[in-house]
Amino acid sequence: MHLTLSRALLSSLAFGQCYAAVTWRTIGCDGWTHDGKNIDQIWDNAQALVTNAQARIDAIPDGNSVFDEPARRAGGNAKFMFGINFNRFTGIDQAGKVVMASARGMYDAIQSGLARTLVGTEPNTAGAVFDMSNAFLFCGANGLTHGTWDNNPLMQDVWYAKIQTGAITEYLVPSFSSHASALEPCTEKDENGNPVYEAKTFTTTQIIDNGVEGQAPVTTQFIGIILCPTEGTKAVLEPDFAATDPTPEKPSPDRYISVSGTLVHEMVHVVGQSRNKNYDDGDPLRYGFNLCTDLANTDQNKALILPDNYRIFAEMSMSPATKWFPTEVKKTT
Repeated sequence: MHLTLSRALLSSLAFGQCYAAVTWRTIGCDGWTHDGKNIDQIWDNAQALVTNAQARIDAIPDGNSVFDEPARRAGGNAKFMFGINFNRFTGIDQAGKVVMASARGMYDAIQSGLARTLVGTEPNTAGAVFDMSNAFLFCGANGLTHGTWDNNPLMQDVWYAKIQTGAITEYLVPSFSSHASALEPCTEKDENGNPVYEAKTFTTTQIIDNGVEGQAPVTTQFIGIILCPTEGTKAVLEPDFAATDPTPEKPSPDRYISVSGTLVHEMVHVVGQSRNKNYDDGDPLRYGFNLCTDLANTDQNKALILPDNYRIFAEMSMSPATKWFPTEVKKTT
């Protein structure tokens, strides 16, 4: 999204600073907010989470480092999320350095995804290479309509966005809503009535009709993300925030899930697509601190490509002085 000069000035006056503009094309994001934050503020915070996570990785001490408490916390967080051997007094070992170099490289790739400069490295089975010349960010179902249009090559009702530029009409169809029975995006619920997802990464089909009679629409596929934050999800995490939930003595990372962190999570999926690999959420699904820590201890290689491990490490790193604790699970009788 490109800020106009007047909008940038208003942003500066309203918030005391100019926020990094979203580099992806946005759909339904004008005026959209969550927890009082707009999409530029959330995107800006996602970049801050990644940069800070990289800095905390660099701060993990080895035998030649200064062992201050925030550095020890960084090492402990890395042990939680990526399964490294870390000792509070001797620091990280050589094997751990290799692991964290891999994790840092993933954060580098996430930064490139946020900047829309991520380059595909492997062609898919059709011979096509990942392309970020277009990438679409949907803010909920805003801007999406259910139905069809003349010359729709999908030949059925779908959820789509329509963009008109002169005589050229552009239709954008998220892959997960490209069939007639698809529910409105962000409204899907599980058997307990809970939202199915906070966000989703998918293929967006771009269909361009140039308005010339007799010419078929041009169809191209690009990456897309939809944000569907639920009540209780924080919009952003401020640097050095004080973690006090559920108690100051035992704060849990699961109480600090953020939309900006969710973007970090989704960007790991994007990185996987750029490499023609499926960096999925695990089987069974791995969300949250307890399951991601368990994975890091049992399957380190999987933890290094699991999106939620990167989200959680980045969110924990925004409060570098905090000693984090697992989420307490209530025992049933």
